[in-house]
Amino acid sequence: MNIVYVGSVSKRKNVDFLIRSVLQIVNYKVTLKVVGDGPEFKALKGKYRKYPNIVFTGFKKNTVPFFQKADIVASASRSEGLPMAALEALSFGKPLLLSDIRSHKEIIHQGSFGELFKNNDTDNFVNSFGNVIKLVNKEKNI
Repeated sequence: MNIVYVGSVSKRKNVDFLIRSVLQIVNYKVTLKVVGDGPEFKALKGKYRKYPNIVFTGFKKNTVPFFQKADIVASASRSEGLPMAALEALSFGKPLLLSDIRSHKEIIHQGSFGELFKNNDTDNFVNSFGNVIKLVNKEKNI
């Protein structure tokens, strides 16, 4: 299962929580690709260097291949304006696993193409992951 995060690697985007939560998924072989750069990039890359299923790509001008290869696109953001990575993921028919902030709720409540999780609640994230995997390979529905 290939989960992709695309965006800034910063406290506001809550990438550390996302990584910790992905590491708690035990019933599936999961890889998280963190596509982006930012103030927390080096620290998080160092902190999780011993985990081969956590991949830091750094900034990529062309993110299309990452969206195409994703099974799920995730964001644990604490706040967003217009969540472009989530919208771009939908354009590729990818299911979303998003924190329960207002802008993410607006997207998820438009259809059946993802799940919200309570931010900073790892158990809720893992439970929501279990629900969203039912949407993998259903690009036409999304």
